[in-house]
Amino acid sequence: MPSNPTLHKRKLGQIRFTAGGRESLELDKNGVLLRLFLRLRYTVTNGATGPVGPLFQTLARLINRVEILAGGRDMVQSVPGYFLAERAFLENKGIPALGMGATVVTTNSAVTSYDICLPVDFTLPLGRREDDCALDTSSLSQLSVIVTWGKTDASDLFTTPNSAAISNVSLDVEGHYIANPMRAANGQPVSGRTGKPYLVRQLDYTEVDISASNTAFATILDSRTGLLVTSFLMVQLADNVGSDAVVNSLRMEAASFVYALQDAQFIRAANVRDLELVGGANHTGVLYLDPRLDGSVINAINTAELQGDLKAIMDVTKTGTNCKLAIQREAIRPLIL
Repeated sequence: MPSNPTLHKRKLGQIRFTAGGRESLELDKNGVLLRLFLRLRYTVTNGATGPVGPLFQTLARLINRVEILAGGRDMVQSVPGYFLAERAFLENKGIPALGMGATVVTTNSAVTSYDICLPVDFTLPLGRREDDCALDTSSLSQLSVIVTWGKTDASDLFTTPNSAAISNVSLDVEGHYIANPMRAANGQPVSGRTGKPYLVRQLDYTEVDISASNTAFATILDSRTGLLVTSFLMVQLADNVGSDAVVNSLRMEAASFVYALQDAQFIRAANVRDLELVGGANHTGVLYLDPRLDGSVINAINTAELQGDLKAIMDVTKTGTNCKLAIQREAIRPLIL
């Protein structure tokens, strides 16, 4: 093995597809894990009448949820496929994950094969020091990736599938590790930039129903968990299709301190500028809230110091029959052993 820290990329195996089921793969534990890539392949056979209404981030929706479980007890990440795809888009200057730019075919009786690669990142792609976070596997007895699958009737992909069917599903997993990482005097792997132990990037999410229009709709973003919150990714969904008509304005506050007081259009404008989205390519329905300045964790929200729950209070308009907000929280913390 080389004496210096070395980036090592290798295929880790496959995750079996079980329609509507939950399957897992045990991952290698010999290095510092930076990210996984999930290569998802499947075929959609449309019925005599093609499907209608592709849903938000359609091609990633066959993966209902990806979970990363460390040591059998620490749920490091719990993310729907559509959030994986949207994060990849925003964290790569508006360039879709490989294969996600493919046209969703709705032609009658068409047979289409899709091949996409979604990153599951344990670093901080939008952080000033990306490798503040990674997953140190040296002390873990167990590290699993768990996938909850969608159905084969394409109901996870379209508003109205019209007898479309999904087949030939496969999911390959690749891992990117630092082999022989830098180590502290006690032997613990540490970041080559900071000399400090790696922190965990936690990603989780919640879905909030919008049952009626409301000028002061409130939802709790964090209940003083002690996490250091780095961003929130919010998707406005009208019947699971992205919509910019749900959130009109937003105030993010904890007790008497207000972190943000913005119209939704200004949030979108800031996203295009701050994330350097190519051609102003902001996806419909997406609002990205980041309290950091230039990616520095110094400006992140330390929820342990809050005087009250961190809330979003919004002027919302119910749009469609089933209207909801999907909110993903990104935070950093130590690994729970």
